[in-house]
Amino acid sequence: MKHTYLQPAPQLLEYVRTILMIEGAAEPVCNPQPTFTNGMPALFCRTEKDPAGYENIALLSLCGKSIPPNWWTTSEHTTIISYFFKPFTLAALFDTPCKELNATPVDLSNWSPHKYNALKTQLMYSGTLLRKIEVLDNLLIQQLHLKKKECEIIKYATDRIMNDSNAEILPEILLDLKLNERTFQRLFKKYVGVTP
Repeated sequence: MKHTYLQPAPQLLEYVRTILMIEGAAEPVCNPQPTFTNGMPALFCRTEKDPAGYENIALLSLCGKSIPPNWWTTSEHTTIISYFFKPFTLAALFDTPCKELNATPVDLSNWSPHKYNALKTQLMYSGTLLRKIEVLDNLLIQQLHLKKKECEIIKYATDRIMNDSNAEILPEILLDLKLNERTFQRLFKKYVGVTP
């Protein structure tokens, strides 16, 4: 087994911490077990090759808090790609309530069957791990374009609140974002999981 960490594409740097790739068929490196922080939100993709050499998507899911330990089990026919996100970005990027993401992994086939089918086809015919990364990058960049406003609101608000937890900061945030209090509270609760 071989693992590698990649830096995210420039368009994703504000939202993705790192990308972990694991190749089950590759020659092992000196440190066979990758280190990652359990509890980071992630997009997890696992593929398996069948005896005829065809690649199948075994898992393609969003994980809000942790990736189930058994998902990391590899064989020589396994490849794993996991995007680890910065706090509070995954829910807004995929327009999925934080509460739902934290309760259980969300299979992308349930999130958007149409996008999942297109993504599954592209991944199965990608050939290399780097090509699979390009396919997943494209999904994330597309989502960022669709949900950019929500992502920017959550990122700005959470950064400001983490730097200054004083209650007087909230009116400033509302003014800076040009939002009314109700809209801001609704977005914050949905994508962060708690009220501001």
